[in-house]
Amino acid sequence: MALKSKGVTMRLLGQMAALLLGLGFALGLGGCECTSKLGEYRVVVKLSDAGFEADSPSMQVDLVGVTPTERQQLEAYDVSKYFSADDAFRAGLLADGPNKVRIARTFRAGGERSYELVLNRRDPMFQAWDQRGVRALVVLADLARVSPGSQPSLWRGTLSLDKCDWGNRKELPPVEISPGRVTVPAPPEKK
Repeated sequence: MALKSKGVTMRLLGQMAALLLGLGFALGLGGCECTSKLGEYRVVVKLSDAGFEADSPSMQVDLVGVTPTERQQLEAYDVSKYFSADDAFRAGLLADGPNKVRIARTFRAGGERSYELVLNRRDPMFQAWDQRGVRALVVLADLARVSPGSQPSLWRGTLSLDKCDWGNRKELPPVEISPGRVTVPAPPEKK
């Protein structure tokens, strides 16, 4: 009789251990995971306060909403070629209407120095970007006339727009364009 109750007790302990292990697995791995999605943010792209004189030449600045695949393509693309007058790649990035992919601006030290992009789920552009799977914003600045001799690869920066990277923030740190480079903030480290 003692053997029978010991067997029942061992079986119950085994079942409880399996249940607790399964519950711990579900909570530990599944509960902390984030599903990638486009966040609703206020993003400011601006010229740095230093380095640009009032008579500095104007520059083209493009903000491009990209999917992970498009991000790889655009990060590998030659920025000097991108801003050339006859570049088919840049021309192919839709810049008008609610389905636009590219937002084109002209910055100048004595004129427009910043642009504010507000990503809001009620905005048709946000809805189009979300439907396409946009998860990042690539900022490209044509710094050839402003900073001759600088490396074109530094004229581009990529800002994550993924909610998993920024959490519940509504405003992201600014993207800053200085002579010779685009500086993009990194998301906070995950705990």
